[in-house]
Amino acid sequence: MIADARAKSAEIIIEAQQNVENFAAKEKELSNAFEEKANLRRAAVEKEIEETVNLAEKKNAAIQAAADDALSRQQLLFDKLKIEVSAFKADVMQKYKEHLEAMQKIPDEVPMDPKRIAEAVSAIIDRVPDPEQFVINTDMDDNDELPEEASIKF
Repeated sequence: MIADARAKSAEIIIEAQQNVENFAAKEKELSNAFEEKANLRRAAVEKEIEETVNLAEKKNAAIQAAADDALSRQQLLFDKLKIEVSAFKADVMQKYKEHLEAMQKIPDEVPMDPKRIAEAVSAIIDRVPDPEQFVINTDMDDNDELPEEASIKF
């Protein structure tokens, strides 16, 4: 009985050791499989991140190029506007100088007697004159033509 118990005990120990070795092998297998999947997933995520970063860098470069182009165009437009303003200013100054020269030719005072000044100030110049008052009436009918010697008073 003791021998049978020892043999049975040895069998149980061997079986337990085999079970431990099987569990260790399975665990190692699972651990390796998990590590392999984790490495594959890590590589896929790193590749995705790299692609996203590359795309973002390309978009950033395109945006920067567009901004630089827009800035360059705005600077050219601003420079063109400054040139046009400068030309306009020079033209206005030239016209101003011409007007000043013309005004300098006009006398500051016109010698005139007080009576003539009073007549000029009180004259009604906005009234439209009647043209008939300037034509000497000749006895004509509506069908007659004006004679060549018809005169106009001044």
